[in-house]
Amino acid sequence: MGSMHIELHLLGPSELVVDGAPVALTGKQRALLAILLLEAGRVVPADQIADRLWEGKPPRSARARVRALIAELRACCGDVGARLVITRQPGYLLQVDGATVDTSLFEHQVTEAIRAAELDRYDEVIEFCNRALELWRGDPFADAPGLLALQEAARLDELRLTALETRTEASLALGRYEESVAELRGRMDGYDLRERPRGQLMRALRATGRIPEALEVFRGYRRRLVDELGVEPTPELQRLHQELLDGAPAPSVGPSPMPDVPRQLPTGIRRFVGRESALSQIDELDAREERLIVVAGPAGVGKSALSLHWAHRAAHRFPDGQLFLGMRGFDTAKPMGPDEALPLLLQALGQSSRSIPVSFDAQAALYRSLLADRRCLLVFDDVSEPAQVRPLLPGGPGCLVLITSRDRLSGLVAFDGARRLTLDVMRRDDALVLLQQVGGRQLLDEDGAAERLADLCGYLPLALCIAGARIAEQGDRPVRHIVEEFSRRGRLPRLHLAGEPHAGVRAALDLSYLSLQPADRRMFRLLGLVPAKRISVSAAAALAGLPLPEAEDLLDSTARVHLVSGGTKLGYGVHGLVLDYAAERAQAEEAADDRANAVRRLLDYSLHSVRAVAQAHGFRDTILPGEPPPPGVCPEEFDGAPAAQAWLDAEWDNLVGLLTHVAEHGPRRYAWLIVDALQDLLHHRRSLSEWLRLVDLALGAAEKEHDGQGAAAMLLSTGHVRWRLTDLHGALEAYERALLLARGTGWRLGEAYALVGCGVAVKQLGDPGKAVGLYATAAEIHQELGSAYGQAQCLNNVASAELTLARLTSAEEALQRAIPLAVSAQAKHLEALARSNLGLIRQKQGRLGNAQLVLRRAVRCAVEAGSAFAEGMSLEYLGRVHCDAGRYTEAIAVQEQALSIAARVEHQNCQVDALAWRSRAELGLGRTADAAEHVRIAVEIAERTGYAEGLVEALTARAEISCATQRLSHARADAERAVALAQEKAPVVLARAHGVLAVALLALGEHAASETECARALLRSGQSGERLVQARVLLTLGRLRAVTMGGPAATWLLRRAHGLFAEMGVGAGQESACPLLVAHADSIR
Repeated sequence: MGSMHIELHLLGPSELVVDGAPVALTGKQRALLAILLLEAGRVVPADQIADRLWEGKPPRSARARVRALIAELRACCGDVGARLVITRQPGYLLQVDGATVDTSLFEHQVTEAIRAAELDRYDEVIEFCNRALELWRGDPFADAPGLLALQEAARLDELRLTALETRTEASLALGRYEESVAELRGRMDGYDLRERPRGQLMRALRATGRIPEALEVFRGYRRRLVDELGVEPTPELQRLHQELLDGAPAPSVGPSPMPDVPRQLPTGIRRFVGRESALSQIDELDAREERLIVVAGPAGVGKSALSLHWAHRAAHRFPDGQLFLGMRGFDTAKPMGPDEALPLLLQALGQSSRSIPVSFDAQAALYRSLLADRRCLLVFDDVSEPAQVRPLLPGGPGCLVLITSRDRLSGLVAFDGARRLTLDVMRRDDALVLLQQVGGRQLLDEDGAAERLADLCGYLPLALCIAGARIAEQGDRPVRHIVEEFSRRGRLPRLHLAGEPHAGVRAALDLSYLSLQPADRRMFRLLGLVPAKRISVSAAAALAGLPLPEAEDLLDSTARVHLVSGGTKLGYGVHGLVLDYAAERAQAEEAADDRANAVRRLLDYSLHSVRAVAQAHGFRDTILPGEPPPPGVCPEEFDGAPAAQAWLDAEWDNLVGLLTHVAEHGPRRYAWLIVDALQDLLHHRRSLSEWLRLVDLALGAAEKEHDGQGAAAMLLSTGHVRWRLTDLHGALEAYERALLLARGTGWRLGEAYALVGCGVAVKQLGDPGKAVGLYATAAEIHQELGSAYGQAQCLNNVASAELTLARLTSAEEALQRAIPLAVSAQAKHLEALARSNLGLIRQKQGRLGNAQLVLRRAVRCAVEAGSAFAEGMSLEYLGRVHCDAGRYTEAIAVQEQALSIAARVEHQNCQVDALAWRSRAELGLGRTADAAEHVRIAVEIAERTGYAEGLVEALTARAEISCATQRLSHARADAERAVALAQEKAPVVLARAHGVLAVALLALGEHAASETECARALLRSGQSGERLVQARVLLTLGRLRAVTMGGPAATWLLRRAHGLFAEMGVGAGQESACPLLVAHADSIR
C-alpha cells in the first residue's frame, strides 16, 4: 500500500487507521468499509453494495451515492486510496494486500493456539489466545447491514469463545486452578448453554477441593438444559458428575476424556485410478485449515469415489472419528433432510436414543457442542441443496466437512465459506487404465479399439466402468465389436447393466434432469438438437427463442446440476453422452415443428453473426442476396475486428459442426449461405484445407437442392481456394462453371465475380491481356449494380494484369481509381492490396522512398483489417525496396516476416518471391551459401506450382549468385531460361532478366551478345518506366564500353547511370542489383 500503513479494524465498530491515526468516518462510510471487507479481494457489484447499504431498499440515486461514498473513502486514505479501493466491473474491490486487518490477525492467533494445544505447548496456547482476545473490541461488523455480516459476526464470535475455552483448558493443564475458577465464574453468563466451560469449572473446583460447588454447577446447568431444551447433559459431563459423587480423584492435568471414536466410512473404491490433482487440491485445502469442501460435478464423474478415497487416506488426521451420511439428494427416494440426519449423527457421536432431545434446535445445539472440541471428518454424500446440510455444519474449527453434489451448492460457497472443487471427466490415459482394470484383461493391443471405446464413453468414469463390465462379460470377444455396437445402436442404450436399473448412465442423468424446473428442462432438451459441445448464451437464446438474460438464467440452472458446464466467456459446455441424452429427450418431448423452428433460429443467429464478423474486419460479408435477421433473433455485434475475431475463433468448431449437420440433415440452404458469409474470413484467417472441406460440403448441399445460385456461389469459393493452392487449371474450371450458372440464373453479381476469377486464373496461366478484358467487363457490371467494392476489386486486378504486362503507367492509373473506391467501401483489406500493388509499381519505377511510405501504409491497413494475406504480400514488397536501397539486413528481416506469414496462410507465390529476394539480400552481404539455399527452395516451389513470374525472379537471383561464385555457365543458363519464360508469361520481369543475362555474358567475355542484351533491357525498361533496371543496365553497358572501347563513351554511360542512382536515392556501392559486377571487375576490365 505504498509508504503509508493502513489498518482495518472490524472486531467492534468499523475503523480505518492510516499511519497510526484513526480516520473519522460517517456511519455510511463505516458500513461501506465493512461491506467491502466482508469480501476483501473479490469484486462486490455496485448494485449489491447499494442493496446492503440501504438494507434492500436503495434509493433511485443509489449508484451515484455509492460512487460518492467510494470517492470519500478513498480520499480518507490519502495517496493510497485509489490502490486500496479499486474500480473493477461490475463494482468495487478492496485490495487488502499490505494492510493490517484485525479479523485476519485474530483468526491466525486462534489457529496457532489450537495447533500449540495439539502439541501440549500450553504456555504458547495462552500467549496466542491472549493476543487474539486483545484484538476484540466489541461485536464484529457492527456497522455492516445484511445477513452475510451477521453470519460472519457469528462465526467470529464462535472463534472468540473457542479462544476463551482453549485458554482455560491450557490453564488447567498447567495447574492454574484458582485462576481458572475466578475467570470462569466471571464469564459464565456469557457462555449461555455451552457445556465445555461448565465442565472446565467443575474440574477446576474439584482440583481446589470445592466439591459441593462443583456439584452445584452441574445441577444448575442440568436444570437449565431440562427446562429450556428438554435434554440431559452429555455423557461426558454426566461421567464427571458421577466421579464427583464417588469421590474419585481428579486427573493431574489434561483435557476431558473422549467417548468411543466413530468409524463410519464405507468401503473404499478398490479400483481407484488417477485423480492425483484433485486429491492434492483437497490435501492443500485441509492443510490451509479450510473446514468445508464441496466436491461438485456431473452424474457419473466419480465424486463419491474421490471423496471416499481421500477420506480413507486422510482418516488418521481426524483421530476423533469419521462420520458418513448418504443424503439421497439426487435419488428416487426422498432426500434426507437435516431432521433425519441429526439423530443419526448424534448416535454416531455416542448419544443414546433416549438422550437425544426431541426438538430440532436442541438436537442441533447438542450436535455442535459434541463436536466443538473434536477433530472429526464428516462426509455428506449426494447433497442437493445447501439447506440439506447447513444445520449439520459443526461450529468448532477442528472438524472438516466434505460434501459431494451434482449441484454447485453456491450458497455454501457464498455464505458458509465453502471451497468448491469441480470434478471433470478422466484424463485419457487414466480412462484406459480404468477400462482395463474393470475389463479384467489386456486391451491396449487391439488396434486402438480401447482408445475408441474410452472416447465413446467420453472418459466418464461411470460409463467406463459399465463398458469395462461389458468387456468382462463377453470373455475373449474383441473390444472392437463393442465399439461397433456402441456406434451402431447408440451409446446410451448400451451403457447400463442387467440387474442394476439405477446404475446406468441414462438413469443417472434422469435424476439430474428431473431435478430441473420445466423451463430449464426445455432449454436443456434443445441443446441436443445440434452437435455443439459448447454453446454461447447468445446461441442458446436464439435456439430457445428467449431474451439473453432469461436464456442465461436457464443455462445457469442447468449448469447448477452439472448437466452443462460453465458458464465462462466461451459459453457452456455439454459432454457428448449428455448431448445424446438431451437429443433423446428432445425427440421424445418436443414437437417436430418446434424442433425445426429452434434449429432455424440458431442457424439465422449463426449466419448473421458471421456476417457481422466479416463487416467488422472490413470484408465482404456476402455476395448472395441477403435478408435481415428474423424477429426474435439477435446476432452478435462487435466493437471492432479483434472482438469479432475472438468470437469466430471461439465458435469455429461449433460453426463447422453446424455446417456439417445442416449439409446432411437440412435445412441445406444455410450451408452455402454461411460458407458464402465466411468467404473472406476463410481466405484471410483459416487454413486452405478447412476452406476446401467446407466449400465442398456446401457445394454438395446446393447441388442436392438443385439451387443454381447457391452452387454458383460455392463454385466461386472453390475457384478461390484452388487459386490459393496454385491449382490454376482447377480454379479456372470452377470459375467457368460458376459463370455459366450465374448467367443461367440471371445472377449479375455472381457473373461479375466469376469474370474476375477467370481473369485472375488466365493472367497467372500466362495471358494477362485476356485478363484485362475480363476485368473490364466485370467492372461494368459492378458499376451497373452500384458496388464500389466490386469496382475497386476489378480495378486492382486490372492494375495487377497491367503490371504483369509491364505497363506500369496504366497499372498506376487503375490503382489511383481503385484506392478511393476501396476507402469509400470501408474495405481495409482491399485497400491494403491496392496500396501494396502501388508500392510495387513505385519500387519498379525506382521511387524507393515513396515506395517505402506506400508499403508501410499498406502493412498498417492489412493489420487493421486482420488480413495476413495482404500483410505478407506488402511486407514482401517492402523487403524488395530495402534490398534495392542496399539495406540488406533490413531486407532480410522483413522478408523473414513475409515468409513466416506466407507459410502460415499458405500463400505459395509470396513464399517464392520472399525467398528469391531474400537470397539477393544475403548475396549483398556476401552470404552466398545461404543465398543459394534459399533460391533453391524458391525455384523448387515455383516450378511445382507453375508460378511464372516468381520463377523468373528466382532464376535471375540464382544467376546473380552463380556469377558471384564464378559459375558463369550456370549463370548464363539460368538467365537465358528466365528471359524465355518472361517473354512468354511474365513481361514485367523481362527487362531485369535481359539485364542479368547481359552481366553474365559480359563476365564470360561475350561482349557483342552482352551489348545486345543491354539494348533489349534498355528498350523494355524504357517502355515500362523501370528506372532502376535502366540505371543498372547503363552501368553494365558503361563497363562493357570501358573494356571494348574506353574513352568518353564509357565515361558518359557510367555518369548517366550514377546520376539515375542518385535521383533514386541509391547510395554509392549499392548500385548493382547484386555485387556481381564488382566481383568480376578484373575480368571486365
